[in-house]
Amino acid sequence: VKAMSSSVFEFFSGLTVMGLSPSVGSTFGGTAVRVSGSGFGRETCGRFGITGSCDACIFVSNTLVVCKSPPATEQGRVGVMMSLNGADFEGNAMGFEYAMMPEMYAIRPSIGLELGGCAVTVVGHGFASSQDMICKFGRTEQTGIFLSESSILCTSVPHVAGKVQVQLMV
Repeated sequence: VKAMSSSVFEFFSGLTVMGLSPSVGSTFGGTAVRVSGSGFGRETCGRFGITGSCDACIFVSNTLVVCKSPPATEQGRVGVMMSLNGADFEGNAMGFEYAMMPEMYAIRPSIGLELGGCAVTVVGHGFASSQDMICKFGRTEQTGIFLSESSILCTSVPHVAGKVQVQLMV
């Protein structure tokens, strides 16, 4: 019997997943998750949970890839499965936890005196009264006050005239 045509099939020894960083991200997805282990290749893909597609990851080395978490319909822990071929998966029992992460949309007002003391409302979603909120004006931190699931009250700090980045840290 003669072979009509041929193609190449590659055998590989398998993947090992050792850790995830970070291991928590927003239910909105988009978290860049560093997956450490061994046996990764340029074709490595990752799947969050037991269903869904195996999405391409950024290959850094045979011991590190970076995968973007997809959106989730609910909070909770899911397994992270890695594959070189989209069919054979190795996973991480530690998993990835989806959580409602606070997200900041705007600040009102966005201008105040350099003396500080201006009441600034941070508008967003996912804020919880049980969380310690820190408002950061440039490099200076100030405790925020929970108002609602969609607003936090911050007080501006003294600062020389000019623009600064405002961040909300949980």
